[in-house]
Amino acid sequence: MNTNRSKRLMKEISFLEKTKPDYIVKFSIKNLDTIYIILKGPQNSIFEGGEYIFQISYPLEYPFKPPTIQIITPNGRFLTETNLCISFSNFHPELWSPSYNIDTISQSLISFFLDNDLNHVGSTKEINVNACRAYAKSSKDFNLKWKHLFD
Repeated sequence: MNTNRSKRLMKEISFLEKTKPDYIVKFSIKNLDTIYIILKGPQNSIFEGGEYIFQISYPLEYPFKPPTIQIITPNGRFLTETNLCISFSNFHPELWSPSYNIDTISQSLISFFLDNDLNHVGSTKEINVNACRAYAKSSKDFNLKWKHLFD
């Protein structure tokens, strides 16, 4: 295991535990390769009230290389269990900065729910407002299937 990566991730996790940001419902570290995080849907949006599980997988070279990111919870904005092409993921290493961390990634993921560009790998081809609201409403029940990640 990469000691620099381990120290860095432990520091980031400690920061989250101390600050307890309100947009993070909970997170789970089964190992330092992959972290699962439940984020609240953005306020005043069709995703509000939803809780969405993301899987963030860290390369050995982290923080010098970006993580791979997937969403597990159906949501109507992103395809589930598909690597997401977003500016702070492994799809765009040229845009990655070692100053990014779990907290800034989480905040960015929330803002990407509101991004209208659906041409990214991992995006749905269109957004159905009613479906997104229904997914938000049923997200907590869906996430129960994944509760073993957070026990």
